[in-house]
Amino acid sequence: MTYSVGDATVAPGMRAVARARAGLSDDGSVRMLDLRSEVPIALRFAGSLLTVVGSGGGPVGGDSVDLDLSLEPGVRLEVTSSAATVALPGPEWVEGAPSEMSVTVSVGPGGYLVWNPMAGVAASGCDHRTSYRVQLAPTSSLDWFDRVALGRFGEAPGKWTTAMSVEIDGRPLYRSELLVGAGSFCRGQAALGWVRIIGSILMVRPTWRSRPPPSTPLDGPGYMGEIQALAGPGMIATVMTADHPTLDAVLARVQASLGD
Repeated sequence: MTYSVGDATVAPGMRAVARARAGLSDDGSVRMLDLRSEVPIALRFAGSLLTVVGSGGGPVGGDSVDLDLSLEPGVRLEVTSSAATVALPGPEWVEGAPSEMSVTVSVGPGGYLVWNPMAGVAASGCDHRTSYRVQLAPTSSLDWFDRVALGRFGEAPGKWTTAMSVEIDGRPLYRSELLVGAGSFCRGQAALGWVRIIGSILMVRPTWRSRPPPSTPLDGPGYMGEIQALAGPGMIATVMTADHPTLDAVLARVQASLGD
């Protein structure tokens, strides 16, 4: 789709595709078999850590980024980011077009992925949509962190949508959609109160196939949430709190207590 600005016809925003494929060297270390990226993101790899670096502002309305990540059998990889992702409204001429990020992941047999980027921030006026599609092998393991901050300091949040699908050997394990901020029921002081950031960790372990961790409340000073067992070898812990350090500490404790 294109837009008219004066006498010019322009695209709605930046379009970028990034791709990473990780395999094992003869000595068992992780190496990148394919690593490509475009503005507004850059992928940087060292050791067993892949970092997503923002090489442009935003995303802003009209931008679209696709990231494809695959782990060969036996690969253990952590993905992080160099900074938070601040979603911003686009210029007037995009006519309210959302910013979008699509992440597709596959983890081979015996692989282990830790997805742990910094939080997304739903800045006032934004309309951002993120989709995650994760394919696991029956012997794959996963720690998937997700965090959304409801606006910057002192501002009302924009609109943020996160859709997630996790499958094991082609069979659904977990599907969800989170909608917060403008246009959702989860907005304003009446619904949010003191909550300024929402986060979760979804964990999958082959050893949990017969007995996943039990569901339990997850409440404490300055936060509230729960651990929910899934119908398969996984669980998800969701936490709401007022600040990033508290959220990160709670999610780290969950990971340490249930991980192996």
